[in-house]
Amino acid sequence: MWIPTEQEKYGVVLASFRGTIQHGLPLEIGDTVQILEKCEGWYRGFILKNPNIKGIFPSCFIHLKNAHVKNKGQFETVIPVEDSVITEMTSTLREWGAMWKQLYVKNEGDLFHRLWHVMNEILDLRRQVLVGHLTHDRMRDVKQHITARLDWGNEQLGLDLVPRQEFSMVDPDEISVTELYRMMENRHRKKETPAPASTHHLFVHVKSLMSANLGEELEVFFHIYDGREGRPLRSPTLGAWCQRG
Repeated sequence: MWIPTEQEKYGVVLASFRGTIQHGLPLEIGDTVQILEKCEGWYRGFILKNPNIKGIFPSCFIHLKNAHVKNKGQFETVIPVEDSVITEMTSTLREWGAMWKQLYVKNEGDLFHRLWHVMNEILDLRRQVLVGHLTHDRMRDVKQHITARLDWGNEQLGLDLVPRQEFSMVDPDEISVTELYRMMENRHRKKETPAPASTHHLFVHVKSLMSANLGEELEVFFHIYDGREGRPLRSPTLGAWCQRG
């Protein structure tokens, strides 16, 4: 007898399932599934990327993961508890994997090798995040690097660019169309308009210098000093001083 699940709501497929039985749902390793019902070693649910097709599959093929449930009941949805950047990374790498093979078939060797290196780099960064030993600042830097790599790959493969807030994907249902447009517009503007370089030239004229050894050549160090902060702004600059000045 099939009964609705209370705790088992979300999981990752550990082994492929052909789904050749009646009402069977074909699964591939790495697919994420939402579970609706259970019955004696079987689950009934659907793959998150294709919610319109529902079916049954063995429970032993699924690794359960924590998730929040919204609108519990017939129209409930699950939101993984894990870091949103990790979730995006996993799904994006899976999508890239299929397209990466096609690059080889199409003889696009340059992009094939570049994407391969980026995918391995992202996997290494993913391991660093999952270990959980990073400091807060280091974690922020790693996530920024990950999202930059994800955006680069999506652009190279002609995929949609992802709107973000603090490295995380924006849920279109949680933000207005106007805000979404502004977010993407600002993103393109930052990309297309490089920040202007701030350059300054400083002329220093030394009129006099007091020294006990005026007949010798001297080395004089100059500092740019911040009077308000009470500290030098940069490393010292060396200037040579001889009898002629």
